[in-house]
Amino acid sequence: MQDSNLGYQKWAVTIHMLNSRPKGVSSVHLAKDLGISQSSAWHLGHRIREAWSDLKLKMMEGPVEADETYGGGKSKNREAHKRYYRRRGTVGKTPLVGVVDRATNTVRTMKSTTR
Repeated sequence: MQDSNLGYQKWAVTIHMLNSRPKGVSSVHLAKDLGISQSSAWHLGHRIREAWSDLKLKMMEGPVEADETYGGGKSKNREAHKRYYRRRGTVGKTPLVGVVDRATNTVRTMKSTTR
């Protein structure tokens, strides 16, 4: 989604359509519903399916808890040309997300890509 010319709403609708139909959706059907060209719809669907295939994570079984935080060192410990001149907040920090499965006590953490 990051460097796409399509809006987030079209991405969200496409993800919903691909997720809600067990047999999938053709690029022609996506193009008509979204009002874009068939080749753009094909690339959009292909990117989403490719991202899903990269997720080789096992599904969590029970109720889950999720939390986020920001990690990173203090600005004063950086080199002068890399410092952020705000005193507080999340400037220069990396967003982190953690999910705990209560049933199996497994934990997954990842660096968040949305910022």
